[in-house]
Amino acid sequence: MKYFMGAFWALIFGEIIGYIGHALEGGAYSPAFIAVWAIVIGLAGAIVFSKISTGANKQQ
Repeated sequence: MKYFMGAFWALIFGEIIGYIGHALEGGAYSPAFIAVWAIVIGLAGAIVFSKISTGANKQQ
């Protein structure tokens, strides 16, 4: 469930950042392309963060 919510919020924030970025750069706005990349990057970040947090929590 946490990955589903992570993908949802990555999609929302990715679309906002992508829209603003394309407006500033003057490029063509492609919501589908931005959605795919936002979800991929967001989920990769969530998985890496989860693995780092689990590895740092081990008791010595």
